[in-house]
Amino acid sequence: MPNFPLIKIQVDKWRRDGIVTYDPYGHLIGSPQRQPAGLYAGRLIIPEREETLQRQWCMQFPFRRGTCIPEDAPVLVVRGNHDFTDLSDWIGGDVWEVNLDPTRTTVVYGLKFGGCRGINYIIGEWSDELKRDQFDDVVKALPVDIDVLITHAPPSRILDFAGENYGSPSLASYVNKRSFSDLDLKAHMFGHVHEAIGTRSHGGTLFSNAATGVQTFDL
Repeated sequence: MPNFPLIKIQVDKWRRDGIVTYDPYGHLIGSPQRQPAGLYAGRLIIPEREETLQRQWCMQFPFRRGTCIPEDAPVLVVRGNHDFTDLSDWIGGDVWEVNLDPTRTTVVYGLKFGGCRGINYIIGEWSDELKRDQFDDVVKALPVDIDVLITHAPPSRILDFAGENYGSPSLASYVNKRSFSDLDLKAHMFGHVHEAIGTRSHGGTLFSNAATGVQTFDL
């Protein structure tokens, strides 16, 4: 899914009118003359406001109507660092959302799915940023018998490069242990690093970075 749009954001000391406009994919329209201190990529992150705007946007653009996915089709989803509200209410129907408990799993068409939220720490303002030791603890709690892993963050050095490697070393350790052992991991699905979109096989595992794209394959 695209990053949530923030259509008009009031930012102190941002030009004279104080208005910043984003396109439907959350990208800044136009270039500011000067970026105020404390802003990241042209937006001032206020979680409460982000959540309110995102909920309003979800009500205007129902997921299944826009994608033509049947109401009874199962959907599995995980929040990203731009997401400040749960996505299950927006999607509706048969949906399973990765939450803050990494031990949870669900079975769909005979495959066991599990996952965890979180990205490597950036600036402390995005949703679900985790420091290294926090991410380590979350990944350690993941079950070792799931067939498909769903995360927002990629594992380190697997479809995670955008000038540098933005993936999680903890996830890399988990998938490597699973991919090259009898504890077979069929697939790891993630996003986050838009420049590294694609698929790749590593050991016995299919890795998919869908980012803001669409990928279809059989498991």
